[in-house]
Formats: sequence, structure tokens, C-alpha cells
Amino acid sequence: MIRQTERISRRRVLRGIGGVAVGLPLLDAFRERRAEAAGPGGDFAVFVVNDNGVQQAHNSEPETFWPSAAPGKTTQASLGADMGTRTLGELAAHADRLLIVKGIAHAFGSVGCAHNGGDGQILTAAHPIRGASFDVCDGESIDNRIATVRNPPGREPLALRAGKFPDDATGFEYPGHVSYRAPLQPRAAEPNPLAAYQRMVGMGGSTDPGMATTLLARRKSVNDLLRTQMKRLLARTDLSVADRQRLEQHMSTIRDIEMKITGQLASDKIAALQDASTDYLNPARHEQVLTLQLDLLAFAISSGYTRAATLKIGDRIDRAIWTVDGGTTLPEFHMISHRIYGDGGRGAPISGAVGMHHKIDVIHAKKIKYLLDQLAAVDTPQGTLLDQGFVAWTNQVAVGVHDYYPIPWIIAGGAKGYLRTGQYLNVGKVTGNKILNTLLGAAGVFRATGDPIDDFGAKSTPGGVISAMIA
Repeated sequence: MIRQTERISRRRVLRGIGGVAVGLPLLDAFRERRAEAAGPGGDFAVFVVNDNGVQQAHNSEPETFWPSAAPGKTTQASLGADMGTRTLGELAAHADRLLIVKGIAHAFGSVGCAHNGGDGQILTAAHPIRGASFDVCDGESIDNRIATVRNPPGREPLALRAGKFPDDATGFEYPGHVSYRAPLQPRAAEPNPLAAYQRMVGMGGSTDPGMATTLLARRKSVNDLLRTQMKRLLARTDLSVADRQRLEQHMSTIRDIEMKITGQLASDKIAALQDASTDYLNPARHEQVLTLQLDLLAFAISSGYTRAATLKIGDRIDRAIWTVDGGTTLPEFHMISHRIYGDGGRGAPISGAVGMHHKIDVIHAKKIKYLLDQLAAVDTPQGTLLDQGFVAWTNQVAVGVHDYYPIPWIIAGGAKGYLRTGQYLNVGKVTGNKILNTLLGAAGVFRATGDPIDDFGAKSTPGGVISAMIA
């Protein structure tokens, strides 16, 4: 319960009926009370990891991913000129917030499946270890480190997935994990948007399970369940006009998410929870689930639920089937990435596979823009929410035939000026631990001495940061 005289930080929440809770946006009235306000680096870090690589120049195949302009300053005009021919042209609207980094390599080769080895290394920079049914890595992931330092005690990073297979699947259909609590301890990402949302608003875990059913069956919003607390908050005399606008925008976002969730489950919306137990893995709903997971990322960051989050698009491999150009249904994405009707090295060739891969890259770039647009639309006392942290878009491998160089890394958001945005960098060939070291600083995580962390990941890799990324 919030009282008029209670001191509140962004980590505090409104609490209502049945344990339902929701985090508050950053308000001017509470700004001076934020213990985290001092120090370099931003407020949050989001990592979106794709599968199957991107369509970039490889062997004799053409370049359709990286900017056509030489490395250096990027502008909306320069990236916009690539619209329709290069994937990153889709992000032109955010050109001044982008840090495009080419030249990152996984430090270690695969010990089994290259997709699985890429998943394990991408956010840990650690050694892959051969397992009985899937491979794991021997280090914690960067999202885990950020959450340990910057989240409320006990609050894990948010881990989401838009995929096809359940968490307990094994073998080639293993869901594929990028978040690690500790060496050899992957964190299963939540593939069900409804379950993730309920957890964020206090409707999961030990909370009365009937409350979730009540919410959907009666078509009541979390906003309604918190109405008394919201009225008390809005009655505060120290809230500015801007604060009231942020609160209204925040609660409107909650309503929008609920509308999307209840609209995308079964046709019988009253029975939504029962239907959702299986339907979110339906490949026919992949794009809907992916969009909802992006909505939840934006909500988790804007509400202050977490400072670190990941979204894995696909499983160990991405088997999504996309429809493009107004009705053309493509073959399975993993097969397109291999250029054959098969998952290995054998199969009939897929005619036009290079162009198909590029079209799928464009779909994913548009989804990233969708997330960036949401974060950029949220105002804070220091500017847009996107400018207060960063979103990193990357991939488990470089190209569909499993090469580990160059892994694409596209960072959006300046992390309160820590990152040198509006740049396209070619760093040569640098192991992934260095970009993770750099991004730890961008997330406000440093040594106790205040010095940058330069030894994240495997100790056998050369330490250091990528200084060209830092403003």
C-alpha cells in the first residue's frame, strides 16, 4: 500500500487484490530518491537473440545485411538509402541511437551442434561443454550478472522465448537457452506470454491461482484491481503534470497488453488460461507470440520490473515458416538458412534461398524496430526510455551454415551517454567476451573500485573492452 508520505523508488509497486502488483514508471516526484541515479552506465539491458544467422556476404553470396556505406557515422539518410536492399535499412528511424558492431567472433568452436554452441556462448563468452542431449556452457550470462547487481534482491532477469518446442524437449529439438544462472546451469526462458505477464504483475507463483482466471473470465484489468492504490497515488500533491501523463500512459500500456493477450488465445476467451497451456507453441501463432513477447519486454523495462531481459527467437534452431510478399509461404527458415530442403548437408536445393533469408532478416529487423519504437515513446525526466539503457540484437551464429564470424551485434540506445551511438564500427576480429565486457559497463555494472569489468567470460580469452564503443 502506498501512503502520501511514503518514500518511493522506481522499484516499488502498486499492490492490489489477491497479490496483484505492478511496477511504477520513473516519476519526477521520486527522482531524487533513486539510489541508482549516480554513476556511469544506463538503467537497463535487453538482449534479443535470433537463430540461423543472417544473410551477409559469405563465400559467393551477396551482402544484404550490413550497411552499404563504409564504417563510420550513420545517419537516418545513410541507413534509409539501404531500405529494401540491406536489412539494417529497416532501423533507419533510430540511426542516431544505433551502434552497429561488425567483427565479433565466438571464441570457441562447437562441441556438438553449432546452433547449440552458439546459443551457449553468445551471452556467456564461455566454453561449450558436451552434454548427453544438449550442450551447455561453463559460465554465467551477462543478463544474469546485470540482474544480480542491479535488480532487487532475488529478482532474476526476465527470460522469454518465441519458439516451437517445450522446455523439456531434448535432442535436435532442444529449445535452446541463452541465459545462464551459473556455469552449466541454463535458465529456461518462458515461452508463454500470458504466464510471463502474470508473473510480472504478481499473479503467478504462490498467488491464488483463481485470481488469473477471475481476471480473464470477468474481463477485468489489472488496472481495475489496482484502482484504489492508483487513486491514492494520483492524489499526491507532488506529482507533476508530466508524472500524471506517464502514469496514464503506463496503465494504458497494461490495458493494451491485456487486450492483445486475451485476443490471441482461444476463440473462447473465457477459457483462455486452459487453452494457453498448449497454444502458445503453435507454429501458426509464432508471429503473434513474438510480438507479445516484445510487448512484455517493453513493459518489463518501463515498469521497472527488471534491469535485464532476454528474448530468444526460435529454439535450438528456428523452424518458423513465414509468409511474405502478400501471400508467398516460404519453406522452413532453418532449411532456407542451409539453402536445401534438409536440416543437415543433404537435400534438394531451395531456389532463391538467399533472397528468402534476406526477407526473413527484414521481418526480424522490423520486429526490433517495433520494440525500439515502444521504448522511444516512453518519456522519462532524462529523455526517452530507450536512451536510458540499451537493446542489443544479435544471433547465435553468423550465417546459416554455422560460421561463428562475424556475429551481428546491433545495439540501440546510448545508456545515458555511455555508448558512442550513431556509428557503424568494423572492429576486425574480436572475441565475444570483449563486447560483453563493454556492455556490462553500459548497463552500469563495474568493479567495486569503479573500474570497468574486463574479464567476463572464459579466462582463456584476452580481456578488455571495445573502447571504440564507449563515448
